[in-house]
Amino acid sequence: MTVRLLFDRTVRASLIRFHARATHRLESGGLLLGYRKGSDLHVVDATFPSRWDRATRTMFHRSAIDHRRKAFKAWRTSSGTIDWIGEWHTHPGGTARPSSIDLRSWATITIRRRAPMVFMILDDQGQYLGLQTDRTLRQFNRVLEESVTAILFGLST
Repeated sequence: MTVRLLFDRTVRASLIRFHARATHRLESGGLLLGYRKGSDLHVVDATFPSRWDRATRTMFHRSAIDHRRKAFKAWRTSSGTIDWIGEWHTHPGGTARPSSIDLRSWATITIRRRAPMVFMILDDQGQYLGLQTDRTLRQFNRVLEESVTAILFGLST
């Protein structure tokens, strides 16, 4: 199964700006919202940290309170077409590679959702984009196409 990820540039730029402006250097994160189109995924929105989240330099715990409300609002206003398709978080001062905690968490989320999920990590130098399906994680590391509004990523081979 070939899976592609279309990532709206405005959402990606917002996440990168948020991480760059973070002065507290604590991990932060949120949900990735978008469309499932066959086996392809399209990120069109994201949630950002709220006062109910907890964070340290090496951990981020997303509270369901604000993120769930925002995701439900997007789902409702889109007549049920926008879905929770992934999560993002930062590794300030670290590397954009999944930790063992990330790997376990992502596998659990994907199994519970019963659907492929996109996971993004931002660090000071770049990003990691991965697709978790059942118990398999693959990295989106090929840019297939770019436009003014979005970037189309392909999985590593």
